[in-house]
Amino acid sequence: MQNNPSSQPQALPDTESETTNAYSGLTSFVENVNNTFTNLQQVIVENEKRLSEIVSGMNYMMEATIKQGISSSVFIENSVIDCQEHKIFNSKLKTFVKIDITVKNTTNFPVQNANIVLKFSHSANNILGIINNKEQKLQFSEFELPKETTCDSELNLNYTTFNSNKFDLLPLGCTKCSLNVGIALKEQIICYFDLSFPSPGTLVQTTISNKFFLYLLYQFLRSFTLESTNINTVCHQSNEKFKVSINKLRKHFYVPPSSGVKPGSSFKLCSNKDTFEFTVIDLISDFEVECVWLEPNCNDKTIINSDGIMKTIISEITNS
Repeated sequence: MQNNPSSQPQALPDTESETTNAYSGLTSFVENVNNTFTNLQQVIVENEKRLSEIVSGMNYMMEATIKQGISSSVFIENSVIDCQEHKIFNSKLKTFVKIDITVKNTTNFPVQNANIVLKFSHSANNILGIINNKEQKLQFSEFELPKETTCDSELNLNYTTFNSNKFDLLPLGCTKCSLNVGIALKEQIICYFDLSFPSPGTLVQTTISNKFFLYLLYQFLRSFTLESTNINTVCHQSNEKFKVSINKLRKHFYVPPSSGVKPGSSFKLCSNKDTFEFTVIDLISDFEVECVWLEPNCNDKTIINSDGIMKTIISEITNS
């Protein structure tokens, strides 16, 4: 009897192997996708880091450009103030100095919400106050208003601070203001000048600092006379002769080019009812003269060291 081939049993398919291959392929696909997303994430992080570095570099360059492109200048001169007109109740302020401030923006970037801080360093027994020009936009805190005053007990100094209101600097623009500083006691005063504004890129507060001096010389009205009419004798307290540059005398006492500085010429410093004067006694060269102080006329009781004032004025004329 012959066997029927079709009646023999057939082998079943290996489903376990196929399932394993399917899972293996799916795992490989998932790993590839995961690696792709991981690489993409790394690329995004690196790009963000580069972008952050670029933005930070641009902000730094912008801030450096603005700091270099903003300039300030100060012009100082003695001032005569009508106390009643300005309603000055502090009668201790005897001398007034006018300060003209100019701030220029030479960049193409606008600067917003800027302000100026003036910090004066003076002796502990001195008093300072500010009188604004009411017609200008830029104003400072006055002596009637609260102001910051700190004291350095070791140096016996006071620091009086005046803050301006906020103002904007347009691209290629400039802001000017004038103010009068009232001083109770005549002395050389240091002023620290801070211009602060938020950086346009980061909004971090940026400060440009400088300083200038309220020289004793600036606290007097100064004049020149070709021939002295003073009958006072040579000052016994400060009878030492001193040499001064003719150009410095022309600069500080407004000597016109048409007037010659020669023996007998007089240089006068006046404040309220106080007068200091020195005269030329010899022409050393075409560029230098020799002078001597005349006896001062001091009615202000706060001036107790006239010899010290004269020596300080000579130093300021020579070194400024």
